[in-house]
Amino acid sequence: MLDKLNRDAACCVTKFLELHDVACVKRCCKQIYIEYRDLYQLTIGNLTDVSRIGICRNVKVIKMNRHLTRDFEEVFSAFRLDKLIGDDCGIDSGKFPNIKNVKVSQFVSSSFPDAEEVEFCNVFEPIPDTIKRINATVETIGDLEENEVERLIGLTCDLDNAKELKIIKKAPLTSLNLNGNDDIDISCLSHLELKILILRNLKMPDSFNRMPLQELELHTDKMPAITCQTLRKLIIHKAEVDITLINAPIVYLELYGCNRIRLLENLSKLNLVHFVISSRISIKRIIDAISKCKLKTLELLGFKLLNDKHMLSLPSTITRLVVDGGMITGEVLPPHISDLYISGDITHEGMMNISKLPLRELAFGECGITDDMLYHIRNLELTDLAIRDNPITPVGIKHIANMPLRRLDCKEMDTLELIKALKS
Repeated sequence: MLDKLNRDAACCVTKFLELHDVACVKRCCKQIYIEYRDLYQLTIGNLTDVSRIGICRNVKVIKMNRHLTRDFEEVFSAFRLDKLIGDDCGIDSGKFPNIKNVKVSQFVSSSFPDAEEVEFCNVFEPIPDTIKRINATVETIGDLEENEVERLIGLTCDLDNAKELKIIKKAPLTSLNLNGNDDIDISCLSHLELKILILRNLKMPDSFNRMPLQELELHTDKMPAITCQTLRKLIIHKAEVDITLINAPIVYLELYGCNRIRLLENLSKLNLVHFVISSRISIKRIIDAISKCKLKTLELLGFKLLNDKHMLSLPSTITRLVVDGGMITGEVLPPHISDLYISGDITHEGMMNISKLPLRELAFGECGITDDMLYHIRNLELTDLAIRDNPITPVGIKHIANMPLRRLDCKEMDTLELIKALKS
């Protein structure tokens, strides 16, 4: 069927296909490959035609969603990769030289003879001395050999007892993710030069504020004083929060399930650019607090009473907005948004308002968007559009066929019906 398409139709259809589908259309129109040559990162799934991925000549990062086998040896040799990511892939066979940075769920050293930095969740063999930096996710620190701990720059593990701290303190860590209990005192780790720290069910000693932290994530009952002067990002889960205890130059603040927040009105003193919140506290109280901030990014998650009236008070500086929940129609939104995720009861008037925004990325949750509503946004210069949770058919896709999309996330459609709609 594809070989009967004319060139214009082939180009039009290709905009909505994955890489392996694009390869199938190669016989129809070679020019369609131009937009893929500049890809920096490439995802390879079970349906990807391995013999065709050579069209992406400038790829530096490959993400694998399938098993690595010898079939990929010749393919990978054509690239000068900076990194291979295979979080969910196994390694059946094959050798892949010239890859310096490897992130896989299960690391096999013989498959990556030139690796210098590795990140893994499982390892069943000693890590060779040629690998200089290790980032490991293990059940306990005891799963690693002593010479491996000496090269450990990142660690995620459970802390069962204080004795394990004697091993952890020897590692040159810059990233640490620990899960333990409040009875364990971890102050002996204060000397570490951590940039990223995640603590679950552990109390953060005040001495940790002297670390060169850039990102801090806490899962605790009560927030400690935060005074680290290098900190940029703070994430807190299900804790009692006191905004006045934050005396750090953070620009990112994320609060998840924090239902007791003291002095939220002091939020404007923090000079935030990014704010995320899910909470049972009053949405009006939150809106009043952020209305005085100069935010660039705002995410409001799970607020059922959120409505258009609240949208009127949002800072006009916002360029990325996520509204998940509430009774939003889209008729009132900040004027400078370029990235929008919205879940609500979107109206035709709301779609017309959305069409006037300088959007590049747009995602609709369950909004009741129909084919005719997509007509209103046909002239947006979107590169990314998500409409999967809405009853869109090929008729609606035709309205957005001329958008410069690089990604379209929608429900599966019959290919023949889609082509017919685009040609009609």
